[in-house]
Amino acid sequence: FYAMLLESFLAVCVICCLLVGLSLADYRGYCYPSAGKGNAILTFAMAVGHTVNTGLGLPIAAGALGAMLLLEGFLVTTLDTAIRLTRYMIEEGWATFFGHYDVFAAAGCADPAKSFEVAGTGGMRIDEPHPAPAPAAQPVVATRGLGRAALRFLRYYWVNSGLAVAIMLLLGWGNGYKVLWSIFGSANQLLAALALVIGSLWLIHKGRPVRYLLIPALFMLATSLTMLVRLLVKDYLPAWPKTAPLVITDLVVLAMSVGITLLAARSWLQTRRKDIL
Repeated sequence: FYAMLLESFLAVCVICCLLVGLSLADYRGYCYPSAGKGNAILTFAMAVGHTVNTGLGLPIAAGALGAMLLLEGFLVTTLDTAIRLTRYMIEEGWATFFGHYDVFAAAGCADPAKSFEVAGTGGMRIDEPHPAPAPAAQPVVATRGLGRAALRFLRYYWVNSGLAVAIMLLLGWGNGYKVLWSIFGSANQLLAALALVIGSLWLIHKGRPVRYLLIPALFMLATSLTMLVRLLVKDYLPAWPKTAPLVITDLVVLAMSVGITLLAARSWLQTRRKDIL
């Protein structure tokens, strides 16, 4: 919650720098030039540079350089988070597909609060959540030889980290990130909305006040889904097949969001039914 407030405060500071540091003509010249493409990074840097010069008397170049370093820091932390989360998803994917094999079943733990041993670390244990073992009703398949070695290879943390880095390099090498960036804003806000929905559901199950969390969750969910539908109908589908990756991503995100929302609604109805009975 406090991180969200801090991020909002940062956004307000950036807007203030643009208002104070740049005139409307300068802003249009940097962002929307009459010839060529605009440069949003240069716009931000020059706005900070002029603001620092007006408020503190520092050179404009020093303020602009500081702004670029600040932006670079945000990009580095974002990339670090993306790689880390991608690694987690890859590990969970392996456990989902191969969880009934003994190599992965033995690595699971019913209590996610316990630590887990990481393959390839000589017994080192970390406090990261790992998938639960395969259900008891599902028989565990024994593996031997090459199959066992291959499955154990997928449990090495550096293998999954390497796969995550390779995916990021592929996006950067082919400028794929530019294609997906146009949908990032809506997807990012939708993630926050779904987190609020899950938090609201937890409060409902605990019998605690939920209005202060549920109202912003519904608002963010409505705006994010509306934007995804608008992008799909007005921007992506008319430009098919050039925008095929965006269409597929948009549809997948919409389907997953609707599914999570329906599951949350069903859980809420079950809770209410229990309370009535």
